[in-house]
Amino acid sequence: MSNAGFYIAGAVFIGLGLALSIGLHELGHMVPAKRFGVKVPRFMIGFGPTVFSRKRGETEYGVKLIPLGGYVSLLGMAPPAEEYTDRPAPKNGLARAYLRYTERFRAASDLPADEQHRAFYRLTAGRKLIVMAGGPVANLILGVVFSAIVLCGFGVMSPSNQISQVVACAPISAKPPVLDTSAGCGSAPQTIAAAANLRAGDRIESIGTVSVANPDEVRAAMVSQLGQTATFKVLRDGQHIAFTAKIENQKVYNTQTQRLETRPFFGAVFDYQRKPLGVTELAVFSGKNIAGTFAMIVELPQQALHAIGAIEGTEPRSSSGAVSVVGIAKVAGDLAIENQGDWIGIISMWLLTLASLNFALFAFNMIPVLPLDGGHILAALFGKAKAVWFKVRGRGAPRPVDLTLLAPLTMVGWGILTLMGLLFVVADIVAPMHL
Repeated sequence: MSNAGFYIAGAVFIGLGLALSIGLHELGHMVPAKRFGVKVPRFMIGFGPTVFSRKRGETEYGVKLIPLGGYVSLLGMAPPAEEYTDRPAPKNGLARAYLRYTERFRAASDLPADEQHRAFYRLTAGRKLIVMAGGPVANLILGVVFSAIVLCGFGVMSPSNQISQVVACAPISAKPPVLDTSAGCGSAPQTIAAAANLRAGDRIESIGTVSVANPDEVRAAMVSQLGQTATFKVLRDGQHIAFTAKIENQKVYNTQTQRLETRPFFGAVFDYQRKPLGVTELAVFSGKNIAGTFAMIVELPQQALHAIGAIEGTEPRSSSGAVSVVGIAKVAGDLAIENQGDWIGIISMWLLTLASLNFALFAFNMIPVLPLDGGHILAALFGKAKAVWFKVRGRGAPRPVDLTLLAPLTMVGWGILTLMGLLFVVADIVAPMHL
């Protein structure tokens, strides 16, 4: 497949995965909302002109042209003016002016008189939390599922106990290792693997009485049997064979420290093989990914400045910076080209990219600011705290939380999110990220 083909395949895979992620996010809102009786007239994936739609029951399901989001319409999100007819006017002049200003954002009730009981704002705080958290939680679950498919299903490339190459002579200088013994090792000692007559393709099963499954265990087994003549049991061409060699210290050159060290030197390069991980590793991976996403969100203003610098050409684009969907699609193509020939590896990297995307959708939507889901969750918690306070003070039931008062801030929030999204799209086109 050509490079262009890999980019197209990556874009299609990420695009379908993104549509699934958005759809499940909105489904996470819609299912509990319908279960609690809220009227849901529309469920859409994407924005802009409608490409396809079909009405089932009272809900229209459809796909729109621009696949950069989605929405589900929950009627009665904000209480109508009738809920506040007896609200006393603020004593502060500035507060009165602000109240009059926000009234222009208050829409008439979007429910007929006989369905007012189906408004979202009439739900209990607990049910509001379930509905609004349903979307982000769906992304969290999907991120874990994508990660589990890769880590626990396909597995990750890990060093195995199978030898891919034997080094004949222990290195005593910075010169390349000697692989051929025909010329002898001279003043350099023979490696333990060469002394044991091991060769490429052998799978080491045990050293002495110690079973080994990876290079770390091979090194540990040699240290534990230092000074002994150990039996190396290997699997060669389907047969179990045993070899012996004495494990002793040798003076070897460490290329990292650029110094001679005294230690046993096995002298083999090991193959990498896919190894499925367990639930614990999955939990650690997911936790680190989510924590990293929250850290990235905190740095978004700084990331935006870096994106502006990259667009202007005054600084390079960071390979660890924030990207848009355009950048994610490009990264998917780059990963495919880098791993071409290994389709399991390519699909694994694509799935992990979608996992990271879903963790980002979870973390981003949980920010307690309107219009994000986290803002509605905070409003529900505030309403519950307000109800408890009124009950303690013997003041009866309070009026619903008036989200219309936050309409100007919500508009500012939408504006900032839109501009930032467009900024990263432009940066991904003008100064694309390179792996």
